[in-house]
Amino acid sequence: MKGKCAGNLRLLVYTSCLVLTCGPVWSLSTGRGITRLGGLTEGNYVWSHAEDVSNDGSIVVGYSEIESGRNEAFNYSFGEIHHMGFLNQADQMSRAFGISSDGSVIVGESRGQDYPEATRWARGSMFPDSMGFINDAPTSTWGSVATAVSPDGRLIVGEGESLNYLHAFIKIGDDILRSINPENVGGLRAEDVANNGTVVGSRRLSYYSNIYHAFRWQGNLEDLENLNKPEYYKDLQTDYAVIEGTDSSRAYAVSADGSVVVGQATTPMDVIGEALNWPAFRWENDVMRQLDHLDDRYRQSVAYDVSGDGNIVVGFSTISLWPNSTDREATVWIGGDEGVYPALSLNEWADNYNIDREGFRMEEARAISQSGRFIVGYGRNEKGQQEAFRLVFSEHGSWSGWPVEDDETTVETGPFLQDVNISQSPWVFVHRIHGWVHVLPEHISRNGAWVYMPLSSVEQLGELASDGSPWKYSRKLKTWLHRLSTESAKDGDWTYIPF
Repeated sequence: MKGKCAGNLRLLVYTSCLVLTCGPVWSLSTGRGITRLGGLTEGNYVWSHAEDVSNDGSIVVGYSEIESGRNEAFNYSFGEIHHMGFLNQADQMSRAFGISSDGSVIVGESRGQDYPEATRWARGSMFPDSMGFINDAPTSTWGSVATAVSPDGRLIVGEGESLNYLHAFIKIGDDILRSINPENVGGLRAEDVANNGTVVGSRRLSYYSNIYHAFRWQGNLEDLENLNKPEYYKDLQTDYAVIEGTDSSRAYAVSADGSVVVGQATTPMDVIGEALNWPAFRWENDVMRQLDHLDDRYRQSVAYDVSGDGNIVVGFSTISLWPNSTDREATVWIGGDEGVYPALSLNEWADNYNIDREGFRMEEARAISQSGRFIVGYGRNEKGQQEAFRLVFSEHGSWSGWPVEDDETTVETGPFLQDVNISQSPWVFVHRIHGWVHVLPEHISRNGAWVYMPLSSVEQLGELASDGSPWKYSRKLKTWLHRLSTESAKDGDWTYIPF
């Protein structure tokens, strides 16, 4: 799974280790709504970015500022944010960019003796392991960074820097870091790798050039522009145009099978007739297509990641004049009929399904799980600080914060009611007790919900264990219940069920 390496390796900063704090909006174990991940700093200050997530959403990785200008890699799991340490305790810096689907391999960088070094953390380890430098590059490398690991954890990609060169590398298993284009005279940034070994990234035309071309590598290096053979052309002022004549482009992520690539491109002024256009793109079957902007007045969007099947794309789109970075909106593009990928603000998506953001605004979606269920990135909290988040997402919508399954009627509520059918909401059918309950969104809080249970459903709970208090344990639901009365009412009873 992918990571995004921001900036020149020479600019990487030092870090030091402080005490962690964490403030989630929803418990990670509920699989519901937005989880704010907090940071690794003491007190009330938070600055953190989430960069990738395991397939089941249980582990989020990224980095957090622990002292002014200094970062440390973190993983968020079991409801807490954890330090991931450094290669060099005397010169502290680390960042995590990618994680395998099962969470067993985390990759990124940490400052070594002299330079940043590509780094790997094995399952359950808080101790980073250096992967060294590129051994077959034409000139000795000054540093290295691992930007991504394949979903199955076998392949790792990244880049190394030497005098006037950037070299993309691939690492297979325990092999050394090998340049994917040793003779390259410009610079390559590898951003992601598929299970079949397809590597994507961007090629800088020369060391001092600001022009990049998105590339795909499958044993040979190919520019995506050169692969682009549009089936048709539309004026770029209409939606979902094929991108022709792109000046510059960067590829940031690839689907699990290597068939779909996403990133950002620029189109020249004379194509759109107005102003320079920076659209997110989705590439498939030799065609690069522009993804919609949230606001056509501000033509700046970036696609950072794509789900395993290539159907859901995440990133950001600007909603004000660039470069006002605080007006970025975390964005999702979901495939529809005839290849249309309309833009949707994740903040609006959450609001539409009554997910309480509590003043938190998602700004950049940096990654999506292979399943398409979990989205991570960073946003602004109520104090204006950048803070990492995890969002439980479904292209079919949400029911009180829980994602709706593909059949558009089933919701997994975890320790609340387990599997339920919401087709008759607010009446909900609970499969575990084979009975109906009545649930209103306003009766659901962070920690539990009041539900009305008809007498027939109360009877389906079976025998309840009790110590004489209003709290009783249901073996069928595998949770404690709080009954308003110890004796069931004639027609039903109100019951509080905690999460």
